Amino acid sequence: MRVHDYTELPHRPGVYIHRDAAGKALYVGKAKNLRKRVADYFVNVDTYPKYKLLAQQRAYIDYIETRDEYEALFLEDTLIKLYKPLYNFRLKDADKYVYIKITREPFPRILISRKKNEKDLFFGPFMSAAAARSIVQTLLSLTCARRCGDVLPKNACVYKEMGLCSAPCDTTISAEAYNLAIQRAIDCLSSDGVLLLEMQKTAMKKAAGEQRYEDALACKKSMELIEQIQKKIYMQSRVRHDQDVWAFVEHESTTYAVVGHAKEGSVLEVEEFVIDDSEAQETLLRRYYAAKRPPAHIIVQNVPQEPVQKFIQHVWSRVISWESTREHAHLYEFAQLSLNRLVGRTRIGTTVQELLKTTHEVHVVDCIDISNQGDTCLVGAAVRYEDGAAIKKSWRRYRMRSVVGQNDVACMSELITRRYSKESLPDVLIVDGGIPQIRAVCEALAAIGKNTCVVGLAKKEETLMFIDGSMLRLPLKTPVGLFIQMVRDSVHNFTIQHSRACLKKRLIRSELDDISCVGNLTKSRLLRAYGSIDHIKTKSIKELALIVGKARAEQVYYFFHPQNVEKI
Repeated sequence: MRVHDYTELPHRPGVYIHRDAAGKALYVGKAKNLRKRVADYFVNVDTYPKYKLLAQQRAYIDYIETRDEYEALFLEDTLIKLYKPLYNFRLKDADKYVYIKITREPFPRILISRKKNEKDLFFGPFMSAAAARSIVQTLLSLTCARRCGDVLPKNACVYKEMGLCSAPCDTTISAEAYNLAIQRAIDCLSSDGVLLLEMQKTAMKKAAGEQRYEDALACKKSMELIEQIQKKIYMQSRVRHDQDVWAFVEHESTTYAVVGHAKEGSVLEVEEFVIDDSEAQETLLRRYYAAKRPPAHIIVQNVPQEPVQKFIQHVWSRVISWESTREHAHLYEFAQLSLNRLVGRTRIGTTVQELLKTTHEVHVVDCIDISNQGDTCLVGAAVRYEDGAAIKKSWRRYRMRSVVGQNDVACMSELITRRYSKESLPDVLIVDGGIPQIRAVCEALAAIGKNTCVVGLAKKEETLMFIDGSMLRLPLKTPVGLFIQMVRDSVHNFTIQHSRACLKKRLIRSELDDISCVGNLTKSRLLRAYGSIDHIKTKSIKELALIVGKARAEQVYYFFHPQNVEKI
């Protein structure tokens, strides 16, 4: 999904992609919290050179939500290999992450690897090499897999004597029995660690029953490590083909749909559709695949299979596989998550209307805020959202012109007058403040002959306030509550950025700024040469001319020595 500002991102794990105007990927990253991580690129843009380069080239940000940070790790790795972004210096060669490798040999081995190939089975990637090694050691202990090199030795080693190896080298175990043990390891790794945990639990109980408490404690620690680190493991060699996964939902004669394009078992891109037809699933599939070549496999639920398959075969002369959602539960869960966000975002106007109990429909929501840094740096800002989406062309910043001293109420009145004398009114206007701010806004609107629904939002209590003094607790962790918080946070951050910029400009201002011919470059040269304003004042025209030229030197000199102008 595409956004232009970090405030539009959810507080969820996922992967973000910085793209330029042509849609080319500049940088791919993962995050436990998308909004907090991406905010760093905006707030600290002047701190790191890479952030500044991205800001100069970035047109928008794509993001893909995941269920947890481990799925985000895998998806980031896949996208970097696919897009080869310009600024992912360290990850293009895919040597950063650790995988568990099971070799394809007559007697397979369980190893750690940082490089992949087409021959063997790979599980991961893992953020922690220590976690991967711990899991490998657990699997070796439980399966008694061999630990020797490529070639089987002629005689059994010390691991057999210690009971840690089944010793296929001296035919102690048959190839069939050995591979059955390896298959158990594969099953453990490919089922989200559930079987592995069960095996550890069984081993722990057995050790405790035999009073081997140190071994039982070791099993318990392994279980804790697996639960913490190895939450989700995906076997990349299992799915080699591309897939489309669809999810549909109907609501009040409207069909909402998303399609996720998956590669090697991971969704890389999501498209969204909203159709004013309660039975449009089959029609949408036909129209979509009439214009776009379908993959070999489609995952969808509760849609007639045969008509769509025949249509695709007729248009593209190819037979597709229609796969069930049960076989690809993690992909379908991902699509459902995206679908729920689409429905919540699309219907946000209705939910705001229901929450505020307005008599009119709510499509456009504005939010305003005031910030000050002392008595001389008074600024405000307004943001606009329409049907849940940010309308950046209507975002404005204001520097107060008529207000003297810190007076939020007066600042609100000026902002309202200046903005809505030109801008159209929203359906709901949210004020970052309480009853005094609400009254000031309503009076300012009345003065210009306009009226709309005005509510205040108190930060600490997260409470909505109305002009009549009534209050409503904001329903947190609901789509409407999260939306209103997002709008408020957006205007707050937007205002703070403007306030800090004004303060920074005021702090670095000097007497040189009052000279008409002196710009930033001339000021920089003078200060670099003489160090301070006091030293500049002591220099002659001839000395100043060596730095900035004769014409500017005269202007600077006579500005500080006006009494000498008459002597020319």
